[in-house]
Amino acid sequence: MIDDKGETIPRSLFGVGCDSTYAPCVDDPRFVPPPPTVEPPAPAAPSSGLKILGIAQCALGVFGLLSAPLTLVTRALAQDPGSRRVQHLLWDGWLGAWTYLSLAIGTALAVLLIVAGVGVIKGRALGRKLSLVHAATAIALVIIGQIIAATALYPALFELASSGSAAERGGAIGGVVGGLFGSLIGLILPAVELYVMTRPHVKEQLAR
Repeated sequence: MIDDKGETIPRSLFGVGCDSTYAPCVDDPRFVPPPPTVEPPAPAAPSSGLKILGIAQCALGVFGLLSAPLTLVTRALAQDPGSRRVQHLLWDGWLGAWTYLSLAIGTALAVLLIVAGVGVIKGRALGRKLSLVHAATAIALVIIGQIIAATALYPALFELASSGSAAERGGAIGGVVGGLFGSLIGLILPAVELYVMTRPHVKEQLAR
């Protein structure tokens, strides 16, 4: 259409030739097309190192599930006087209640570790979150366990080592050494989880 000055008026101003309900007409000189939609980049797949960590978590989780049954079997098979005296200290009284509680918590942590490992292997954000939960809980459990052992178990074992028979002394010393080194070994995986899962590039890889 032409106005009184002889200039062409875009048909879109009169709603002719386009559907103004949905979008401006392309022959309107005032129309500016929207910028193209840019899809966000997909998170990178987990690295080989993360997958190895996830496999280790699953394997150690399975071993953790066997820990409670093996502990109960060891208790039942203890025959020599030294071992039976140590087992008596571990399973009687309030220290025995803590032993049962720690086994139950350890079994729950083992299940949590397996789920976290599967999530890490698949590159899921849930795997990273559960790994951090496992790490924090496992470290707290080790610290509490060592405090209880230092206040109740180790003094009794030292007394047994100084006054008991040769078999009892061997069992007592083995209990102290095993408790200390077992706790240190038990801190390795949680420490690795805390370090790895707080790295910025790991957060990007486990963002799905």
